[in-house]
Amino acid sequence: MKELKYLHTRRPFICRTGYVGLVPTGCIEGDVIVVFLRGRTPYVLRPRTELDYTLVGEAYIYKMMHGEAMKQGLEEEVFTLY
Repeated sequence: MKELKYLHTRRPFICRTGYVGLVPTGCIEGDVIVVFLRGRTPYVLRPRTELDYTLVGEAYIYKMMHGEAMKQGLEEEVFTLY
């Protein structure tokens, strides 16, 4: 199946809040899904400390793509990336 070749670096997931989608294969429990302000694509961050994060990669999350997340009134938070 030709379409499955796009999944070789992704795996399906479901988060505690019920969102489903595809994340990088290196994701682990405790990683955080974010959409940067004015962003259109969700990303996965991994906490290093309480305030610092490392970028894991881009994600596909149903109902959060193409700016949809910004219309849902989600909480804003400041991140420091390394």
